[in-house]
Amino acid sequence: MPGRWNGGLVVAGTPGNREQYAGDRAIADRVSAQGYAYAATDKGNTGPAFHRDGKEPRDAIAEWNDRVTQLTRAARATIAQRYHRPPSRTLVTGLSNAGYLVRRQLENRPELYDGGVDWEGALWRADGPHLLDFLPKALRAHPLHAAGGEGAEEVRRQMHAAGFPEGSEFLWPYHHKVYWDLTQRIYREELDPGFDGATEAGTPYCATGTPACDTDYDYATRPEEVRRAVAKIALTGRIGKPLITLHGTLDACCPSAGTRTSTRGWCARPAAAPCTATTASRADPTPTRSSTRSPAGCAPSRRATTPPSRPWRTG
Repeated sequence: MPGRWNGGLVVAGTPGNREQYAGDRAIADRVSAQGYAYAATDKGNTGPAFHRDGKEPRDAIAEWNDRVTQLTRAARATIAQRYHRPPSRTLVTGLSNAGYLVRRQLENRPELYDGGVDWEGALWRADGPHLLDFLPKALRAHPLHAAGGEGAEEVRRQMHAAGFPEGSEFLWPYHHKVYWDLTQRIYREELDPGFDGATEAGTPYCATGTPACDTDYDYATRPEEVRRAVAKIALTGRIGKPLITLHGTLDACCPSAGTRTSTRGWCARPAAAPCTATTASRADPTPTRSSTRSPAGCAPSRRATTPPSRPWRTG
């Protein structure tokens, strides 16, 4: 809590399965320097074995949402005690998994916030798209693309069709080594633990054709109970407060293509709040901002890049 408080509060979850300090450099340092009070949570479970938390599939992810709600209420009460008045505005923000939590909070607890900023938030919907759709495709296709040969160009097109943007090819080897396999296995274990029986979180980098291999995982053919587990932590698009969404055009971890398409699809459904779209292209990185509302009253958002050095100002 800053000595010269500007009246605002920023609340954040954390990306991936990291601790509450993960957003310090990207978020906390900047907003604190501008006079905001800042609060962050580790979401209640951390590390690659986060799926061990809870009794039922999806319980660990559901807890993330509960923890952010609890933190926001506690932070508002603490601020009122410290500064003798409640915050004049409360914003929720975060990257990746924490970006997902921004949307989830604005859908389910909009009364707690004045708005949110979602940075490359993960998308969860019962019918997809989500990472259990596109990561197995990447795990199957990338080794063939990396090997070269006659089929490499066709495999590259398959990667693009799966949502990985054209131009992101140089990022694929790193993401295959660091993110895709582990992410697929631990989130599949959280939502579909029966896929590999008694094995916990699959077999790392198993070859296609291996029994119970995440490389061959097909969400569309899994039992209905898996879809129900995803539905319980899914997003609907019915946000209740203004939202800014930012997404890099070459993101190879949470590709924006499928997410953006699905967000547009939500516009046929009723929603309560407009979004401010902050947009920029690689050719012209200067962001432009505008409040928009669709004729149907939906709350659209657009994902794009913004210069990381540009200060965040609100209200």
